[in-house]
Amino acid sequence: MRTCARSFSLWLWLVLAILFGGSPASRAAEPLAAGAQIYAKNQTAKIRIDTTTIGVSGDLTYPCRVRKATEEWLWVWVGGKKSEGWIKRADVCTANEATEYFTKQLADDPKDAYALLQRARAWEELGALDKAIADDTQLIALAPKAFAYNERGLKYFAQQDYTKAQADFDKALDLDPKFALARNNRGNLERAQKKFDAALIDYNEAIRLDDRNPLFYGNCANAWLEKGNLDQALANLDQAIPLDPKNAMLHLNRGTALLEKGEPAKASEDFQQAVQFDPNVAESRNNLAWLRATAEDDKLRDGAAAVRHATRACELSDWKNGGFLDTLAAAYAEAGDFDKAIETEQKALAVLPSAEKADSEAHLERFRAKQPLRDSGKKPAAK
Repeated sequence: MRTCARSFSLWLWLVLAILFGGSPASRAAEPLAAGAQIYAKNQTAKIRIDTTTIGVSGDLTYPCRVRKATEEWLWVWVGGKKSEGWIKRADVCTANEATEYFTKQLADDPKDAYALLQRARAWEELGALDKAIADDTQLIALAPKAFAYNERGLKYFAQQDYTKAQADFDKALDLDPKFALARNNRGNLERAQKKFDAALIDYNEAIRLDDRNPLFYGNCANAWLEKGNLDQALANLDQAIPLDPKNAMLHLNRGTALLEKGEPAKASEDFQQAVQFDPNVAESRNNLAWLRATAEDDKLRDGAAAVRHATRACELSDWKNGGFLDTLAAAYAEAGDFDKAIETEQKALAVLPSAEKADSEAHLERFRAKQPLRDSGKKPAAK
């Protein structure tokens, strides 16, 4: 099934522990919603479940995204404790807030390593990679340790300067061979370059060093998916999900693998959970919509639900993803609105690359004949 293959997200989870302390904010912050990325202002803010403190902000890993929110509290994954908990909104910054906040900290103390660390991460989220690399380079000058080289390696990786990223990850591991996060990140770099065997070596070593980190298993699974080994990918994902049961991306990727294996009913369960845990991931919406629109099993199809999820996927991608538009067209067809199906498929064809138009053209002909799509649940390996 080409649409889900094209929309499958090979997320590179680049996670890092906070290592230094800063100081708290003095001004009120705007409310945040699920999915927002945040940066702790210091290493000592308490993280709670009910009245029990389960950790501190130094236990967070990055990227750190809000999973749910109230006006004053944010529910986050606490990587250092392999658990979830609440942190006060006042104890964290968004990227824009972070660049301002940590710049003020650095004006008071230019050698504040934690401020450099967090400002560099915020610059990266904002796309200011040169500024992020400059901060990390200054951080290395202050603290020439493994974590600092690993941080700069991430920025070079994001900049697609793979040679410099490799050098920094290698340096980090020379300084600390047991640095599991650097192993994971070098594996991501190798996977991006299609060096899957090398990536698997690094991922498996990261897992050996920290067998409670769900993201290491998830990244390893992605490498197996790209090699076409669905059984091994599913084995890794089955290990990852119990470690972080509400991780939307793990459920999305397991659902994608199950769909590829020809198990649409199980895939449907994972896609539903992915949407439940993070409703703003377009790929989850798209893949669930495809199943609801095209599954051969009548029990899995629901035209109205397919239209709803596919529409949201298109909204989240600014209506620029041809694969998501193709799914929406299939959803309209399942709902019996073939005029809309034809109109939407034509929009998909307008934005798809020439090499990817064949399936959509075939879909368009079916819609003109007033025939909905039916998919066996199997599809080519994710690219």
